[in-house]
Amino acid sequence: MFLTNIFAARFLGRDLFGQYTMVRSTISLASNFITGALGLTATKHVAEGEYKDPQNFLIKILAVFSINFIFNFIFSLILILFSDQIINSFFLGELTLKNALFVGALLLFTSTNAYLAQSILVGLERFKIIAIINLVVSILFFPIILILIKYGKVIGTLSGVTLYFLFDLIFKVYFLKTKILSQFYTINKESFLAHLKKLSSFSLPLVLSLFFSSGSFWYSKVFILNRSNRFAEIAIFDAAYQWLTIIMLITGATTSVALPMLSKAVGQKNKFELTKIFNINLIINIIISATIALIIIIFSPYIMRLYGESFVEGSDILSILAITSIFFSISSILNKYMISHNKVWHVLFSSFIGMLTLFYVLFLMQAKLAFGLSIAFLSYYLMTTLTYTTLIVIKK
Repeated sequence: MFLTNIFAARFLGRDLFGQYTMVRSTISLASNFITGALGLTATKHVAEGEYKDPQNFLIKILAVFSINFIFNFIFSLILILFSDQIINSFFLGELTLKNALFVGALLLFTSTNAYLAQSILVGLERFKIIAIINLVVSILFFPIILILIKYGKVIGTLSGVTLYFLFDLIFKVYFLKTKILSQFYTINKESFLAHLKKLSSFSLPLVLSLFFSSGSFWYSKVFILNRSNRFAEIAIFDAAYQWLTIIMLITGATTSVALPMLSKAVGQKNKFELTKIFNINLIINIIISATIALIIIIFSPYIMRLYGESFVEGSDILSILAITSIFFSISSILNKYMISHNKVWHVLFSSFIGMLTLFYVLFLMQAKLAFGLSIAFLSYYLMTTLTYTTLIVIKK
């Protein structure tokens, strides 16, 4: 997906790339509500359930997918029925993006289900299988995506990404069904409904938390888009943001591994193991993110030139987002620590404080457009890190 965005920027140009990233951000807004809450829920409960509650293991998985389907249906319906209003209110009235939103509804379904299947595999600690499937699908579909980008423009790019997630989903569900779920046969209706209610209750604070974080990120981009009155400004920010995403993926891989391990340690009431896992993951994430951030800052002008000469002016934005990645990494591992302890309302509170900080800084820096937006993102993760740390210290 990272290389896809570089080629998309070069083939589409700043304006069309900005249109693509805004549609993608809108889909990601809905996707983050679903995958962020249900993905973490699935990882935690599957990690605990395989050992503590094997009888209800399959029921938990089906309950998570059922909740996912409901959310998908609601968000897809909103995208389709209110596409004109969304475009006129948030996308400068660019009606050519209407069909792009329809493709986005399909992308939402494939990406959220693929991520959910991956979250279950993470909970089961099948990391090798995840890596193999991701590699195979990437190699197979990268050439197809490039062709669709070149000839299909914005809709072609979205269609290519949708196909990627569709086959990623097929491979992961096939593995789950044949290698794992085939061991479990009994499904009790009462037990299924009970787990559905339990998982929904656990996910609610996480959904609200993601409403504050993802919602504020999305709206802040819409705010800058409408203030600048051009997609090109957002294109520069999103090109730089891709490199923050790379660090997020790298450190996110380690924090995703940490969640099932932390959850097991909490379930076993093994305080020594819990502290060891937390400290190791925290140190590793800080070292990785700081090292990559330093490299990105040094080479920021050359990195932005990969997207085209018109993107070079975004090197300062890239440097700010590289620094942001350090606080994201710390905040992420603190987030997993809270979730493993069932402190999901603490997660909600931290996101709320981060959102208020983001909007305050964005209001002060709005004249700086994309650069001000990068400072606002930095302030969000800095504040959530401080809030999580304060809550953990108070708890102790």
